[in-house]
Amino acid sequence: MYFTILGGLWWSFVIHSVKDNEAQYKEAKKLFLAASKGEISLLTSTVVFFEVYWVLMSFYQRDHSDTAATLNDLLKMSFIHIPERTVIVGALNLFERGMGLEDAYNLIFAQLAGAQEFRTFDKKLAARFRNF
Repeated sequence: MYFTILGGLWWSFVIHSVKDNEAQYKEAKKLFLAASKGEISLLTSTVVFFEVYWVLMSFYQRDHSDTAATLNDLLKMSFIHIPERTVIVGALNLFERGMGLEDAYNLIFAQLAGAQEFRTFDKKLAARFRNF
């Protein structure tokens, strides 16, 4: 059985580094520690992962490399089941090399799905897919 991690729980853990809400951080940490010991199971979605990314970049105005480091740290939490972890890891690798995370996700998703073509009005992105 899985418990779903809502964005707020993951957020509470992430935002501790900016000292937003110590009480929420402690609650989330307790949950994650229980999961890391196998006491409970946790599940999250790609959408929640992107929420973390968007808020780090826009609201907290974290730079690219700091955001990538934080996201990598989240992915290291192997006790959290993320159905599209492989896609996200691949996208994060491209993000670390300067590509936008959304475009990187779509390229990796298409590649892993075996897509033969990548249709977009973004000519640069389409060229990246052809050269991928």
